Amino acid sequence: MRWKLGLALLVILALLVSTIAVPPQTASGDMDVNATYPSEKTENTLYNEYEERDPIHIEGNENFSEKAEEEGWPGDGSEENPYIIEGYRIEGGDDNGIRIKDVDLSFKIRDNFIAPGKMG
Repeated sequence: MRWKLGLALLVILALLVSTIAVPPQTASGDMDVNATYPSEKTENTLYNEYEERDPIHIEGNENFSEKAEEEGWPGDGSEENPYIIEGYRIEGGDDNGIRIKDVDLSFKIRDNFIAPGKMG
């Protein structure tokens, strides 16, 4: 019985010595100790990659062509070379971040962030 008590004390002593002997670890770089996954920093970085702008409302081919030239959108509206609307962050206003009607030109809308309310 006495050997069990001696063994228990030896284990406790070994644990105490091992925790004291380990130096504290340090890290280099920035670390957000309050971050959750996915981190707000990552989300904000992705969010900020989009160009902020007002909603896009287009009605008719002529309006589309004028807007494309004004905005510098690539393409010419043909099937082979459609207008490309991409990389925008559109927030607020109504539920129509991008509204295009009465148009028979070819276009693609891709890689945009559209939300009905202000996010940031």
